[in-house]
Amino acid sequence: MPNHPNWGIAGTDDPSWKMANPEKALTAIEKYRYVLFVSHQPVVWQKIEKVNHPILMLAGHTHGGQIRLGKFGIGEKGFLKQEENRWKLISNGYGTTKLPFRLGAHPECHLIKIQYYEES
Repeated sequence: MPNHPNWGIAGTDDPSWKMANPEKALTAIEKYRYVLFVSHQPVVWQKIEKVNHPILMLAGHTHGGQIRLGKFGIGEKGFLKQEENRWKLISNGYGTTKLPFRLGAHPECHLIKIQYYEES
């Protein structure tokens, strides 16, 4: 990022279409102290976290499981969680797959404001 040499943004495409390249994303982020990582699916996070620990990881694709009965669903329900000084967000998003409805996994839209301070 121009004027912010400690910050980098990296990501991958959808792994279900064989287009994700976590190794390439890793080579792009290793020089940054703070990394924002975006992926279509959270499944690539495991590969990334073996090498780097981005300050913020964002993903979607799961549709929150789309149809949930309590805690049970086809996919992981969206969440925001903090692990030490890092954050992870999986969005339920808007879409559906195959069946055009949702149950127990409401659509979500996120507005994220990132504030940081220059180190002295």
